[in-house]
Amino acid sequence: MTASGSGDAGPAAAPGLWQQRVPGPQLPGLVTGITLMFGLWLILAPVWWTYGTTGGGFDARLSDVLAGVAVIALAIARLARPVRLITATLAAVLLGGWLVIAPFLLDYGFGADSTSATVNDVVVGVNLVGLALLGYLDAQSRLEAGGAPR
Repeated sequence: MTASGSGDAGPAAAPGLWQQRVPGPQLPGLVTGITLMFGLWLILAPVWWTYGTTGGGFDARLSDVLAGVAVIALAIARLARPVRLITATLAAVLLGGWLVIAPFLLDYGFGADSTSATVNDVVVGVNLVGLALLGYLDAQSRLEAGGAPR
């Protein structure tokens, strides 16, 4: 918006990939809503399921709760205001990637007690990455078409 309040700032250079903002929710809030549910699930799953003692390394419960809090924070940030498209996608892909590699990197093991933690992390991580990429592709196609996001 200009000083005159007309809203016409004149011709502007197209924003770079890092500055691009997608106004409004992507996939009518579906990406954000499902992301929020993944975060809640990550926090509640260790309570509902028996994670047991996982390997000799890091505690799977703590990893899932911390990842769940981070996923919820990302979803709330997306709800609160339009987040940079690349930033939101990158954050979700990193969190999902962490969930996929955490069972192997932190040695959850494959015992009867730790299998549920391993499967849960890998399944949620893959779905989180897929959802983030789906939301990115949808929003990017709408930006390129010049249409406002739905």
